[in-house]
Amino acid sequence: MFTTGSTWKGCINRVYYQVQDKRSIIEFIRSMNSRLNMSGILMYYGIDFDGEDMDRYKVLCPFHNDHTPSLHVITDNESGQDSWVCYVCNENGDCFRFLQRMTTTHQEAVEHAQEIIASIGAGYAANPAYQKALEQRKQKKKAEEIIYRLGVKYREWLDSIKDKPFHKQACKKVETIFYDLTLLMEAKQYEETTARVREKARLLQVIITGNKQDG
Repeated sequence: MFTTGSTWKGCINRVYYQVQDKRSIIEFIRSMNSRLNMSGILMYYGIDFDGEDMDRYKVLCPFHNDHTPSLHVITDNESGQDSWVCYVCNENGDCFRFLQRMTTTHQEAVEHAQEIIASIGAGYAANPAYQKALEQRKQKKKAEEIIYRLGVKYREWLDSIKDKPFHKQACKKVETIFYDLTLLMEAKQYEETTARVREKARLLQVIITGNKQDG
């Protein structure tokens, strides 16, 4: 079946403009990627990370039920742009691709990118999401530190009562305490975790003092 010359011209024009639109989108994404970085993106979404000054580091992957960090962030690419890859869910890409996976529409990804770029340019101070993420990181670090100190105290106490008949029961109790603290940390209830640790530390001190007096 043959078509008229005008129809052919119409088809050619549509193809041309589709190609031009595609090129414009590609250039737009390249422009976005040149101003984005993964540390800013992770902070924006409240994803914990400790490798801001490292060439490569791992974080919990938000695209599957991840409990052990499996998403690799690479910041030393020859292109000068950050990238990421998760070998568990077989996902990878650049900064903008990460935003596309975190959102449901292209427009939403663009809006998030613009907010992140603006916040990066303002030293992260312009976006409340960054401030919230930073505060959460501080709370998490504080909670981790006092949990560690509590663990040291409990270990010393358990060693001191290892010959006592209630040692086994005490070990189970301590295990339950740290299991509950782990659940709180996973739920990002860092302030509640800190308060709980301080409470347990006070109770432990009362027990230790009481044992010394009994001795």
